[in-house]
Amino acid sequence: LEGGETLGVIVASLQRTLERVAIRLLEPHHLGRPEWQGIVLAGGCALNTLLAAALWRHFGLPVHTGPLPHDKGLAYGAVWWHFPPPPTPDSPPLLCVCGRYCNGQAT
Repeated sequence: LEGGETLGVIVASLQRTLERVAIRLLEPHHLGRPEWQGIVLAGGCALNTLLAAALWRHFGLPVHTGPLPHDKGLAYGAVWWHFPPPPTPDSPPLLCVCGRYCNGQAT
């Protein structure tokens, strides 16, 4: 590694950059929207607990992920973003990964 950086420093820098980018992408949508009750992460990002914690600290909202997150759902997530399905009684619940209140309970 050039300049004597350790792999840990580089990985930590990449993680912090991801957190900053996610916050900057969400912030314009969050401003002026008090009805937001939480943030949902999907795909491989849903496995990143450091990202979830950073979003929770910044926005003060619980962060949720669906069951068994992975990268294979990116196309499904894109469709869901534009055409969200109505909830049904048999829909799997979102899992709260961090936040003060998840499913009505303090965490």
